[in-house]
Amino acid sequence: MGTVILAACVCVTSMLSGCGKEEETTSTETQTIDFEDSETNVAKSDGEPKTIKVAAAYPMSGTSAELGMMGHDGLELGIKHINDNGGIQSMGGAKIEVVWADTTSDPAQAQNVVERLVADEEILCFFGTGSSAVMMPVIPILDKNGIPAITNAGSASVTEQGSENIFQVPHSTDLGGANVMRFLQWLNEEQGYDYKKVAIVYENSTFGIDMAEGSRADAEEYGMEIVFDESFPPGLTDASAIVTAMKNSGAEVFLPATYAAESKLFLDMMKNMDYHPLVIGPVAWPSLGEGLGDSVNGVISTGSWGWNTKNVMDIPENQAIVEEFEKTYGYFMSEQAGPNYVCAQVLAAALEESQATTREELREAISKVHLTDSLICPGELMFDENGKDIAARAVCFQWQEGIPRAIFPTEYSVSAFIDPNKIQ
Repeated sequence: MGTVILAACVCVTSMLSGCGKEEETTSTETQTIDFEDSETNVAKSDGEPKTIKVAAAYPMSGTSAELGMMGHDGLELGIKHINDNGGIQSMGGAKIEVVWADTTSDPAQAQNVVERLVADEEILCFFGTGSSAVMMPVIPILDKNGIPAITNAGSASVTEQGSENIFQVPHSTDLGGANVMRFLQWLNEEQGYDYKKVAIVYENSTFGIDMAEGSRADAEEYGMEIVFDESFPPGLTDASAIVTAMKNSGAEVFLPATYAAESKLFLDMMKNMDYHPLVIGPVAWPSLGEGLGDSVNGVISTGSWGWNTKNVMDIPENQAIVEEFEKTYGYFMSEQAGPNYVCAQVLAAALEESQATTREELREAISKVHLTDSLICPGELMFDENGKDIAARAVCFQWQEGIPRAIFPTEYSVSAFIDPNKIQ
């Protein structure tokens, strides 16, 4: 595996050398695809480096459009850095060409989009879909076409389907739940708090169900009492009944498995009811901070990635990436954007080492990738036989001054926990 580590590090270094330049990125608009007339991806007859065609599909419309936009932006910047810094050098400077597609936010529609997308045999790799609910139904399609997929979808279920084609970059949701309980234990045992009664509230989807199952098991293991446990359908518009029942349960800790819109719904209702439990769980998306304003400060998020963990802040090249991202796209590099940037790093490392020209060759090369200083906490990345990133670690983030900052575990953090009651 040593040669793969070397290849990964060389690739990442070359990608980062151009960070911080004031250049325009490629368009962030999703490409309209003519599946009947796709350009041929072969070496140029005039000696120019060939292109390597990959596909990327995210929900760029519908209820999950924000998620898709962030994923798109992270991957776009990662691919730009590869191409701007010499391409795949072991393949004569080959450039990465991305065919973008909108899965919409409908899993059934996503299947149709991905099926048509990966039918193009010149496409060697698939990126997407951000949402685990959208990713799950397309896995059989990826398997049928034998195409490797590098994904930022975080559900533990994504790598439990027996697929040899799925490679999950961020930590899986089961690690996030256990980390929350360790955080509560740390607060109680080392910081003088006494949080025991928890409420679990989750979206009735793959993402929410996985998070809730993990929270129940972890709460039992860590001696917490679950006093409220309730699901809600996607697209919830009225949280009053749930918040009322949760307040009456005496819950001291609120563990929501929710996306940004629903998180805001719950937090607004809790504020209206003068109910202030410790909130741990909302996604660390820019829209959450924008929607809640100062009320977001003190909230603990448990997203799959954060822009200011030690492995980012202590490495100038990594810090330059997050700074360039914010300057380019106008918002902090979010939990969807960061892992998708790393998806591009994984592809580059695999191609540099293998010079793969087929899907099978590339799948084998991706399975052996070992990064040591990536953006993913704690910097190391490597896949097990199921495509799970076994080196990734979960982190808790606290919103402070309108921005989520890594606070726990302390060995991965550069900011300190602040008592929410002293913030609000």
